[in-house]
Amino acid sequence: MKRVFYIDTTTAERRLEESDFPLTIGGYGSDITLPDLPAKTVLAHIALSDGHAYIQPDDESVELFHNHEHITSSTWLKSGDRIQLEQQVLR
Repeated sequence: MKRVFYIDTTTAERRLEESDFPLTIGGYGSDITLPDLPAKTVLAHIALSDGHAYIQPDDESVELFHNHEHITSSTWLKSGDRIQLEQQVLR
C-alpha cells in the first residue's frame, strides 16, 4: 500500500510521498523552511522507518514540542500531530 503524507504549516499544505523523505526543518534551503533562521540551519529531521514517519531533533538547544510535550529524541508521528519549533507550528 502506498502512503501519502501531508504537512500543514501556518502558510501552506504540502503533499508528500515516501520518496520525498527524509525532510529537513530549518532555515532557507531546508525542505520545510522556518522564517527568521539563518540559511542552512537545520533544527530537526522528519524521516520514515518501515513507512512510518518520525521526527528527530538536530539541535539540542532548540525547544521542539510534539503535541505540547518537549522532546529531545526521535518520536513517532501520527495523523493530526502538532509539532512546534520556534514560533512555527506544523501539523
